[in-house]
Amino acid sequence: MSSLEGTKTKENLEVAYREKSEIRCRYAYYAAQAKKEGYEQIAGMFQQASEYNKEHARVWFKLLNDGIGDTKENVRQAVQTERQLWTEQYLAYAEQAKEEGFDQIATLFEGMAAISKMQERGFAHMEQALETQSVFARQETLRWLCRNCGFIQTGLQAPMQCPICAQPQAYFQPMIENG
Repeated sequence: MSSLEGTKTKENLEVAYREKSEIRCRYAYYAAQAKKEGYEQIAGMFQQASEYNKEHARVWFKLLNDGIGDTKENVRQAVQTERQLWTEQYLAYAEQAKEEGFDQIATLFEGMAAISKMQERGFAHMEQALETQSVFARQETLRWLCRNCGFIQTGLQAPMQCPICAQPQAYFQPMIENG
């Protein structure tokens, strides 16, 4: 495909992607509200439409980005995105909201900045784990948690398969102890 740079088609794809992404979220919210009000059939319609819109957005995303990168590339991009959100965007939005007298909204932006900072650290940790091939194996003994069934195994690496639910190693993560 020829380059989209500088074309109206690229602008149209960007708008279509944003619209489909926004509609997807909106329909998911509507589904939750319909469910809360006892309208399961309507909730199901909204949820299905939300899923359709997610897939439509994926089509536009892939065209805009020449596909979807590998996990290393995606994690690297996520680190950059989250860093930009908390260091520039959300804090600037919070300051603007304060200047305009919207202290509660400023507090929300500051809270979102803190969340993005935490997510940046998490993605940076995963980026390092991918680089050092330590996603499923470590130098120290850890407790590995199956994300599917909750099985826990202690060792230097995650099991190749969960002995309880038979999910592959991909379902394991180091267990985070909450004290």
